[in-house]
Amino acid sequence: MAKHPTKLTWSDEHVEKLAALILGGASPVRAAAALNRKIKAVRVKARKIGKPFPLLRLLRKNGILIRPR
Repeated sequence: MAKHPTKLTWSDEHVEKLAALILGGASPVRAAAALNRKIKAVRVKARKIGKPFPLLRLLRKNGILIRPR
């Protein structure tokens, strides 16, 4: 048996927290840090539950996300 599991299961609590983070405008990086998961895992799960993260280039284009200079 491996010492470190390679696949974590998503509890209902984590799925609800992910949905709340997305609605709150969190980035995939922040959501991954809050849930202690990989960024790709957070993005995939968000798509599976029907709440994908908005594309960063669209946010920047619409002036919602501005890069600090």
